Amino acid sequence: MTKYHMTEPPARVLIVEDEPDTRSNLVDILELFGFSPSAVDTGSAALSHPDLASIDVIVLDRKLPDTLADMLLPELRTVAPDASVIIATAYGDLDSTIGALRLGAADYLIKPINPDALRASIERCLENKRLQRARQQSEAAFRNLVESAGSVILIVRPDRRVAYINPYCEQFTGRSAEHTVGADCIKTFLGHQDARPYETLFRRILKGNSVREFELEIVCDNNRRHWMVCNARLLDDYEGEPAVLIIGQDITARRDAETRLLQAERLAAIGKAMTGLAHESRNALQRSQASLDMLAADLQDDPQAIKLIQRIQTAQDDLHRLYEDVREYARPIHVSPQPGKVDEQLQQAWDELIVKRDGRQTSLHAVVETDDTVCEIEAFLIRQVFRNILDNALAACDDPVEIRVTFSDQSMNGHPGLGIRIQDNGPGLGIESHSKAFDEFFTTKTHGTGLGLAIVNRFIETHGGTIDIDSETPAGFGLLIVLPRKGEHS
Repeated sequence: MTKYHMTEPPARVLIVEDEPDTRSNLVDILELFGFSPSAVDTGSAALSHPDLASIDVIVLDRKLPDTLADMLLPELRTVAPDASVIIATAYGDLDSTIGALRLGAADYLIKPINPDALRASIERCLENKRLQRARQQSEAAFRNLVESAGSVILIVRPDRRVAYINPYCEQFTGRSAEHTVGADCIKTFLGHQDARPYETLFRRILKGNSVREFELEIVCDNNRRHWMVCNARLLDDYEGEPAVLIIGQDITARRDAETRLLQAERLAAIGKAMTGLAHESRNALQRSQASLDMLAADLQDDPQAIKLIQRIQTAQDDLHRLYEDVREYARPIHVSPQPGKVDEQLQQAWDELIVKRDGRQTSLHAVVETDDTVCEIEAFLIRQVFRNILDNALAACDDPVEIRVTFSDQSMNGHPGLGIRIQDNGPGLGIESHSKAFDEFFTTKTHGTGLGLAIVNRFIETHGGTIDIDSETPAGFGLLIVLPRKGEHS
């Protein structure tokens, strides 16, 4: 909880909300929290508020009777440039709310507003305002400020060596100042991606161009990745030399919310289409199957005809598989996890693929480098994960097919997990395809839906785990799955 000095007046908060009960409740809540609230019901009333220029924080309903937040924001910033704006929005309006954030809103809250979340958001805004004022003070005051800031702060020399990181940056990234100061900032935090755009951006900053609100994905310890929005500017003198100041805020939750919203829309569209398509296709496939069975009985003495019938049957089976892949991907996932040995599910999945392996040279070599392969799992879904991955390997590899699966202890954000490294001797994926491997409908094959790894990804995420391309695979294709020892299911 933020502590205020006794002499510091209560922060002034303006609520812009057209629903009377909600408006009244927010005023009561903010008064209980020690703020000084006032309230209006329209955008025009907000602009004409007599004390608007001295307001500290504005809580703005995204949809008002006379305007929208993203239209009102530029005017508010002109009249009250020092006020922080928090957007109150419904979940379905999240895309538009992102646009409002780009126009200068400080934060957003999902309705109905949680009082503690509102309080925390207002206090973050007030803290950010205090930080902005403090950065204009002396170097000693600046140092005291960044030591306690709730933002990632780096100071970087023109040769890209890190000169300083604040304690919050150490805690957030898991990288200590001892091991980070003196290192190349781009290689340290952005080494997983093409660095050229950031090298160009860095050169711009060195020429005196301040850069605001640029987004990037940084790598933390244990390969955790977070999206940040950063501001950067040139410092003419930091401890006797020029340097670049970089201040970043974590927007991973916001990016995840955008992804979930887009995913929900896609799944809804797929599900709606598949409802009718699967029904009609199932009837057609059943009629085709009956006709093929009768035709095979009539032509059982004609080997050439039987061979053609079998080819038609294979094509029909492939079509059925395509429908099932799409239907499987679109359906909701519900799990009832129970403790189970994950390596046993691997062996069962391999046994279930005996028809696919018939007549081929294949081997599965499981290596257990841990004393315990037990996780809380939905056994059927984990078998499906292994089936899809093993099936892909059988399709991609020429004989002899060699698949190696290694089980080992693996940390997940500081908690115990089970690492599962799966490697085959196939052709692998080009480096340009790594970032797309788990996207729905992405495939390098000439057939299939491209949903296999997307389904695997959904099943693993449902278990609270992670899956990624295994960069340590020397040849062929490799995946690294990490499951929590204790369930963290969505």
